[in-house]
Amino acid sequence: MRRALITATALAAVLATAAPASADPSDPSGTTDPGTGATGGAPAAPALPDLPETPEEALDVAVDALAGQPGDAEPEEVEASLALRDLWLLSDGLEGRDADRADSLLARPSDRRRDQYGDGYAAGTPVVRRCAEDVCVHHVATTEDAASPAYAERALAVMQDVHAHHVDELGWRPPVSDGERGGDGRFDVYLANLGDQGLYGYCSPDDGTARGQRVTDGYCVLDNDFAEPVFSANSPDDNLRVTAAHEYLHAIQYAYDAREDTWLFEATATWMEEQYADDVDDNRQYLGAGQLRRPDQPLDRSVPGSRALYGNWIFFEHLANRFDPAIVREVWEAAAPSGPAASTPAATSVPAVATALAGRGTTLRRAFAAYAGDNTVPARSSAYPEGAAWGRRAPVARTVDLDRDRRSSGAVVQRVDHLASRTVALTSRGFADGVRLRVRVDGPPGAASPAVQVVVHRRSGSVGRRFVPLNGPSGARTVSLDFASARVSEVTLTLVNASRRYRCFTGSTFSCQGTPRDDGSAFTLTATAVR
Repeated sequence: MRRALITATALAAVLATAAPASADPSDPSGTTDPGTGATGGAPAAPALPDLPETPEEALDVAVDALAGQPGDAEPEEVEASLALRDLWLLSDGLEGRDADRADSLLARPSDRRRDQYGDGYAAGTPVVRRCAEDVCVHHVATTEDAASPAYAERALAVMQDVHAHHVDELGWRPPVSDGERGGDGRFDVYLANLGDQGLYGYCSPDDGTARGQRVTDGYCVLDNDFAEPVFSANSPDDNLRVTAAHEYLHAIQYAYDAREDTWLFEATATWMEEQYADDVDDNRQYLGAGQLRRPDQPLDRSVPGSRALYGNWIFFEHLANRFDPAIVREVWEAAAPSGPAASTPAATSVPAVATALAGRGTTLRRAFAAYAGDNTVPARSSAYPEGAAWGRRAPVARTVDLDRDRRSSGAVVQRVDHLASRTVALTSRGFADGVRLRVRVDGPPGAASPAVQVVVHRRSGSVGRRFVPLNGPSGARTVSLDFASARVSEVTLTLVNASRRYRCFTGSTFSCQGTPRDDGSAFTLTATAVR
């Protein structure tokens, strides 16, 4: 969503004081101070998420999200959970009929505040409540929202299993208790007919809690049978499983930071589908929208309606398989109000990722370069166990054919935005043993955190990898590689801009609502075949 227009009242309601944190000394890029763009600085408030500009716009977006476009668009093209989160954060600024509409949208189906989008159970319809140890499922037996007893029992079993997976097995926080709402403190899930709205499900902050908090409780609504044609890609049970895994993580995320950046919400929730329901592979449908297809688009770009928010789940898949799945939880722990990234000038997604990686002894630059390079060869990356089945790889921006007659590439210039990459391929033809490829890369100054991820494609089918940081004031580096045609088919150089420097709170669609300081950074590459 677009950023909020921050009034004095809204600012007082949602901001808290935080102290600055020093930058990771192993990574020259750093989070910038709001307004000045300088690293560090005076204490500053944590950022708001990428909200609509006004409460009225938040209401309109939520209306559109819940109205849906059945049979006319992909389900959840507008993410209902985050649209309701935005409305919850901003709805104190609404008055009169608009305030009533917001309350209706945020209300639980059992609250009977039925609106034109059919989100509340019909008045007078008995609600059946079924409970397991940590979760309760609510449903009705009549009207279009009816769920069969067998389906309700299955939904309850899946939700309890999801809770055990996310919380007990992977160690995430449980959702915040709602006290006695819904009957008791167990998490509440409602079954309703969402297919007609083109929705699988959503999890909303609770309308009974104070708006604008960083930690809050919530509830979920899932479709009552997943039988509509819009769900035909998977079986009803598979859709139930992946939706439960995805949406329940949103409820868990509210227990860390309900005001976090949208891309982090969606990329990690889509990643969790892979952890819980690995056999379904529903999240592959988004690969064409994320950095696997558009590596030149920043990782933290949060544009309303963009499927890239989901497609970039593979960034967290890469981290989880290089380290272990706990790294994703550690990102959210870093982003939480009590977490280590909460004291940075902008306690949002990118600083939280960098903090979690620092805890693993590495940097965002190194991790992002490895990820960007592996996206060019996902079928050959141990970080992508299913990469061979994806049928995609990150595209090459420029290919230069080198042979015995043309030994130099000349100057190849590529401009790369923050947390993005572009790849140049150099092919080898007719070079005998003893020929090496000498590549000079002139990038932006080291403060912008530039790097090159080199991948050597061998004719044997294996690949070699080399991380080349571009440090110092000039950001220049020369590397030498084997280029004998009998052994090497091509060398790809993925030019990486891992900058996390922003001028925060400028109303952008990036982390901390910031204007990136290093977008459009120029990389000049010159490759020469030498003996």
